[in-house]
Amino acid sequence: MVIPETLESYLLSELRARLPVPQLFTDELIRLNLLYLFSQDDSASLQWVAFIESRFEISIPDHEVDYFFFSSLEHMAAVIIRHSPAVL
Repeated sequence: MVIPETLESYLLSELRARLPVPQLFTDELIRLNLLYLFSQDDSASLQWVAFIESRFEISIPDHEVDYFFFSSLEHMAAVIIRHSPAVL
């Protein structure tokens, strides 16, 4: 099983590649403004969930894709780990 911090780092790097993150945003600013970044583009959250489900070969129930999921990398990593015994 993967260490949650490692998964969070991976998610952070993928977020930088897949979302329009301002260049001056540090990792900490991304973590603090995660929900804001997803709210800038209506399709960003749908594309992000599709990427996660495809990458980790999981299906995240709709009730777990909520405000908390898009607000915290820690929570996002916990959901991924909960639904995938063989992460990364």
